[in-house]
Amino acid sequence: MIESITPPKAEKVAKSPGRSKPFLQLDQQVELLRSRGLTISNDQYAKDVLEDSNYYRFSGYSLTLRRNDHFFAGVTFENIDAIYNFDQTLRSLLFQYLQIIEVRFKSVYAYEFAKIYGPTSYTDPANFKSRITDHEPITAQELEDLLKKPQKMREKRLNDELFLKHYQGVDLLPIWIFIELFTFGDLSRIFEASRDELRIAVSKHFLKNKPLRKNYRSPKNVSYMEWNLRCLTTLRNFCAHGSRLFNRVFYRKPHLTAQELKLLINDDNTQSKLHGYKHGSPDNSHLYGLIIVMKSLLRDNNFEALKNSIVELEGKYPTVDMGYYGFPKGWESAV
Repeated sequence: MIESITPPKAEKVAKSPGRSKPFLQLDQQVELLRSRGLTISNDQYAKDVLEDSNYYRFSGYSLTLRRNDHFFAGVTFENIDAIYNFDQTLRSLLFQYLQIIEVRFKSVYAYEFAKIYGPTSYTDPANFKSRITDHEPITAQELEDLLKKPQKMREKRLNDELFLKHYQGVDLLPIWIFIELFTFGDLSRIFEASRDELRIAVSKHFLKNKPLRKNYRSPKNVSYMEWNLRCLTTLRNFCAHGSRLFNRVFYRKPHLTAQELKLLINDDNTQSKLHGYKHGSPDNSHLYGLIIVMKSLLRDNNFEALKNSIVELEGKYPTVDMGYYGFPKGWESAV
C-alpha cells in the first residue's frame, strides 16, 4: 500500500537572477526520478510519457507520493501516470458538462433579458448597474467594453459562423445572438452587472430549491449564483488549458447552502484531516465543492450522468485517492 500524505508547505526561497535549473535530457530525467526512490521498470515508457507531458508538469502529480524530493517506499512511475491520466480524463469530463451549463445559461439569460427589456436593449446603460460587485467594482468604461466585445467578435468570426452570416445586414444583433459571442467569463460578468429583476428571473431557472429574496445581497439568494459562476469560470479555464485539478486548493471557494455544506463532511475522510481541516468539518476549497455547484446548475439527468461517469472513472483508476479532490467517502450516495 502506498503511503499517501499531504506534502509539507514549501519553504520560500529568495530568487536570484543567476539561479536556474540545468537542462536534462530524457534519459537524465528518468535517472533523476530513479535516484529519488521512484521505481521505474520500463525506461522507454517513462521517456515517452515525459516527452508527451513535460517533466515539470508530470512531477506535479507526484507531490502526495514523496517528501523532501524522495518517494515513499513502493511508489512506481505507473502510480504517478495513473493520477496524471485520471486528472486528464476528469478535466475533459467536467469541461463537457460545464459547456452544458454555459449553453443553458446563455439561453436562459437571453430569454429573460428579451422578455424584460427587449431583444436589443443591451445598448441602454439603464438596464445595467453602474457597479458589478463591492469586491470588484466595474467602471462605466469597463461595462461599455464588455458590451462592445460581441461586435468585435462578430467581425472576426463572420466567415466562420453561419448564424452571423444570417444577421449580416442587421446593425444590432438580438440578445439571443449577441450572447452566443460571450465566453463563460463574460457571462459571469454580465450577470453580475445585470439589474436585480433580471438576475432573479434568471436564477429562478436554476435555483429552484433555494430561497430567492428580493434583496440580492442576502447570502441565501441569487448572490449565491453570482459568485459561483465566477468559481466555475476558474474551473472551466483550468479544464480548457489542461491545468492540474488533483490536490489543488481553489482560492475562490464556492458559496454553498447549509444543506450543501453537509455533503462535504465525512468523519472518515482522512485527506480532509491531512489537509488541516478539523475532524468532520467541511472542505469547500477543493474540486468537490465545485461539483456540488455544478449539481445545482445542471438538470438532474445531466448531473446523474456526470456522477456515474466519475464513479466509472474511479473504478478504472482505483489507486487514485479521491480525498485529494475533496471527495468524502461514499460521496456518490450522498450527492
